[in-house]
Amino acid sequence: MQSAIYRFFVKYIKKIADIFPHSVLGKVFFSICSFIQQTVAESIIGRFFKRRTKDASFAKESVFTKLLMLPIKIISFISQKISAKYSELRSSSDILYFTDNWNLVSIRIYGAALCSFGVVYAILRLFSGSLAFKSLAFCMLFIVSGICFILINRSLKSLFKGSFLLKKAGELFYDNAAREHSRLFLIDDAIHIKGSIAATILGAVLAVCGVLLSPIDFVFSIFGIIAILLILKYTELGIFIVAAASPILPTLVLAGLSILCAFSFCFRLIRKKDIKLMYSPLYIPTLLFALSYFLGTLNSFAFMGSAGIFLVHVSFILFYFVAYNILGNDKAYKAITSAFVLMAGLVALYGIAQNFIGVSSTSSWVDEKMFEDIKLRVYSTFDNPNVLGEYLVMMIPLAMAFLLRSEKLLHKIVYFAVLALCVLCLIFTWSRGAWLGAMLAVIIFLVATDKRWAICSLVLFVAIPFIPVILSSNSAIVGRITSIGDMSDSSTAYRVSIWQSALRVIGDFWLSGIGPGSNAFSLVYQKYAASGVAFALHSHNLFLQLLVELGIGGFLVFIVLLLRYVKSSVQTLLYENKKTLRSSVTIACTSGILGLMLQGMTDYVWYNYKILLIFWIVLAISTSKSNTSKKEDGYK
Repeated sequence: MQSAIYRFFVKYIKKIADIFPHSVLGKVFFSICSFIQQTVAESIIGRFFKRRTKDASFAKESVFTKLLMLPIKIISFISQKISAKYSELRSSSDILYFTDNWNLVSIRIYGAALCSFGVVYAILRLFSGSLAFKSLAFCMLFIVSGICFILINRSLKSLFKGSFLLKKAGELFYDNAAREHSRLFLIDDAIHIKGSIAATILGAVLAVCGVLLSPIDFVFSIFGIIAILLILKYTELGIFIVAAASPILPTLVLAGLSILCAFSFCFRLIRKKDIKLMYSPLYIPTLLFALSYFLGTLNSFAFMGSAGIFLVHVSFILFYFVAYNILGNDKAYKAITSAFVLMAGLVALYGIAQNFIGVSSTSSWVDEKMFEDIKLRVYSTFDNPNVLGEYLVMMIPLAMAFLLRSEKLLHKIVYFAVLALCVLCLIFTWSRGAWLGAMLAVIIFLVATDKRWAICSLVLFVAIPFIPVILSSNSAIVGRITSIGDMSDSSTAYRVSIWQSALRVIGDFWLSGIGPGSNAFSLVYQKYAASGVAFALHSHNLFLQLLVELGIGGFLVFIVLLLRYVKSSVQTLLYENKKTLRSSVTIACTSGILGLMLQGMTDYVWYNYKILLIFWIVLAISTSKSNTSKKEDGYK
């Protein structure tokens, strides 16, 4: 590296770099670049991506925008009015005091509940003749624990103040230094006495429930009630659970938790006057999209089925708005997004294990005559390998963003492992649409993060047609890629037939749509089905499906939603520091969404409602802004 030849070339290139801007060729080059930049900036595309200035308030002041923002303003107004009443009631209500200070009151109250539960449960078992040794030991454990709590007379916060795990769990979402100082003992004796009496009654009631229910049902019910109460008080915990568990929990549970998070946020608006509803750049198109689903449900050929799907969509859209507001807190943002990405590693690991251990598979997933080497397609916690591929398309760029922006070596190793697991699992799904979507997502992320990757991406695109020649022609991966668009593949022929039938449905119902859901689709599809494909649950294309279900209005609103989202992300890319975690995550989320939309050309990616929720989670993560670094406008 210190040779004379090397020094000569370095000096020569540096000299050219210094002379070039002042040369005739350099001036012409920079003039052309300046002309192109100015032309693009003044074009429709340039004005579309231009950041809104403070004076450009005509959109917010329009009658249309004010009408759409009216529900949110009403909610904000009501919350402010109720908040004042709540503050007055809180000072006189023991129940509200305990709700706000459950971790600060004396654990004598909890001890009274435990003693009451143990005694009443033992008596009831004794009279019913079912007091076995295990039941007696169980009751004695509760009674002894209750007595210890009564004797200690400390608050829960002070009792576990030195706990490393609880301290770290709390620091995920909050700054402990700013939290309310814990009290060692209960000061108000009146509340102490009333709380102990109420806890004793509650313990007796729970004992009756414990006798009537099976032990497993009772334990799950108690933990469920505790989880609900904690989420109602701590919205961040609810967002964390939904985001982390979105790939594994059933749809109805996720919808219920999403609604619970919405209630929790409403209670938070009532309890704290300093919290405002923050303006989302996707507010108007998202609200219009929800409205299009409502109108589509009213016009549905299968109203009851569409009504249930409409409620699922509304619950997930509500979750988007709540998550958008909560993710303004930097600590909550990092904890929730980290858990969201790390869960992808576990989901991918489970899928990889399925490939080697074996799992039940459907023969319709693979054309066995055309792909003899493919015996199994993994699906992990999802119901279908294509659905798993849709999930991984969104998660791979996110894993890359965390790998790129992690400062500690251990964190980089962990996120590299997550990325490697996701890529390997994506291969084992054998989903061609997901492969193409992931390729597009990765290319967009790399180019947007560093322009130098543009050359590599160009080389990749040029090399794609030659990949089968470079690799072995007998490779299953190559065979799967080269089969894209091959009508001899049963899967491709099946999709094309359904697309043709869906277009005939759109021709008759392009204005109103037939209503959301597979019930309405399968009912109408039978009259338009092509020969050989008499039954289908959806059109295997996201955009066709929206046209079929919602008509042209809902379809156009969705396109506007996507364009507004891309515009918000491009503005982040152009006007903010790309080297921060939030900016990189925003670029990764946008890349994943665009990759998902590409896969949506070959499949209805929202047929699995977990993917629908994850879609809104990704949008919330990428559009949220830090409240500490930049003050956002709220609804006043």
